[in-house]
Amino acid sequence: MRADYQKFGVYLNNCNADQIKLSFKEIEKILGKKLPPSAFKHESWWGNTNSQPFMKQVIKNGWKQAYVGVLTEVVEFKKVIYKQKSLIAKIPG
Repeated sequence: MRADYQKFGVYLNNCNADQIKLSFKEIEKILGKKLPPSAFKHESWWGNTNSQPFMKQVIKNGWKQAYVGVLTEVVEFKKVIYKQKSLIAKIPG
């Protein structure tokens, strides 16, 4: 199933929006496979952690889960923007 989760990573990588809301059914369509029963029962399955293969793909592609409704079977993802601090080198003079 891990290879199927990569399909969702590709989907997110190609997404131009900063935030998307998808039903569990839409995610299953993208994956080409059903989500495991735990995705329908436990919000923790959608937690922003690398320990879960599906969310690992989400995080790896620069996104995070912003909202999950297990009862409504909807999840919202938000693009994560990392701001890099610029370093200014002092030139001895």
